[in-house]
Amino acid sequence: KLRELMWSEEYKEKSELLRTIPGVGPLTAMLFLLEVGDVCRFKSFDALNRFVGLCPDSHSSGETERHTGISTRRHKTLRSALIESAWQLLRRDMAMFNYYKQLTKRMKSQKAIIHITRKLLRRMRAVMLSHKVYVSGTEGDVTREQINAPQLPAAKRKGRPSKQSATAGITV
Repeated sequence: KLRELMWSEEYKEKSELLRTIPGVGPLTAMLFLLEVGDVCRFKSFDALNRFVGLCPDSHSSGETERHTGISTRRHKTLRSALIESAWQLLRRDMAMFNYYKQLTKRMKSQKAIIHITRKLLRRMRAVMLSHKVYVSGTEGDVTREQINAPQLPAAKRKGRPSKQSATAGITV
């Protein structure tokens, strides 16, 4: 049934757009489309974030305030599918992997993956609002040799030329 929906006229284009994002497969794309529907119905990213259940939660009573991580009010299947997609995103996107490594220096990996999941959700929303294919950047530990870039010329020295370079240019 899900495969039939995925290839129907209504969902085919949107599903293909979402699948251009690294880590998002056909199941996650269709689950997002069926459960969220039109992303325009959410006024902001924060509203969509609250719907999925990735927003921070806090309990307060009088002068006491406790922050308890992500909210228990959630869309269980969509949130777990997005978290699994975030793990796949780390395997495919070097920039996100480097960001994840930075996060794990100051927090546990379970908290860091929630940050990555929020970034993934933000990307999914942007693709759905713009109706454009996702284009990944080249950020991270990409070296000049990996992308076959030419070597930059040596920097020119400023100031007076040395005696050796001044006499080297004179031919007799």
